[in-house]
Amino acid sequence: MDYRAFFQDVTIWMDQINEVVKQHSIFTDEYWDHVVKSAGELCNKYGNHELVKQQMSMLLGYLDQQYKKASGMK
Repeated sequence: MDYRAFFQDVTIWMDQINEVVKQHSIFTDEYWDHVVKSAGELCNKYGNHELVKQQMSMLLGYLDQQYKKASGMK
């Protein structure tokens, strides 16, 4: 696996997520649909390599924490 390419793609993905949240609130289905779909596409691009799946899982967990923090949930 090309780790440099993957982590470059992760950076691009995070930038895209930041743009999507500007267009759609973190509280919208449009935002979360994009997050989940694009994360899955990135996993598929790298053959569902275990590192890729774990990295994306961690990032999705982080976004979920941000959602909870923004909504006042714990």
